[in-house]
Amino acid sequence: MNSHSLTLKLLLIICVLNVRALNHTWGSLGIYDILLARDDVQHPGTLMSVTSQYIAFPPKYRGNYVIISAVRVWDWGFPKSFAYIDLVDGGPGYRHCKLYIESQRDEGFHVSIEYFGR
Repeated sequence: MNSHSLTLKLLLIICVLNVRALNHTWGSLGIYDILLARDDVQHPGTLMSVTSQYIAFPPKYRGNYVIISAVRVWDWGFPKSFAYIDLVDGGPGYRHCKLYIESQRDEGFHVSIEYFGR
């Protein structure tokens, strides 16, 4: 009985931690999808300002010949430092993708982006 209560407590902690993060997924992952690329984007906070950045896939001067099936973003922010993330161009069904990332005022951001294709 003690091992079940410990397992339940660990699952509850994991759920609480995952709820606090603002993770996004566009599209759907299937069993035949492959990871095309992974980006890890960090930007420090600046006093009294909002930090923003556009992330493009594929990077300049590189091609992508696979159609994107899903884009997954993991926000590694801590309380009061979550990023606002928006898919502004391309994504699932296209060969390119452009994301806009914006921090909260006075805070930075740290996100991991994964691009999947078939």
